[in-house]
Amino acid sequence: MSVSSKVKELANSRLEEAKRQVSSRVQDAKGRIIEYIESKRRELLKLTEQ
Repeated sequence: MSVSSKVKELANSRLEEAKRQVSSRVQDAKGRIIEYIESKRRELLKLTEQ
């Protein structure tokens, strides 16, 4: 295996790991945003019931 193909393989491996980390962070952020929106929706529902 040549040096350049080893470098490419390492770069691709690191890129895939970075993609997984970003995807995980995006999913976490989506979850937090949805929780926030749901809590605000519940607050508004309580206000309209008064």
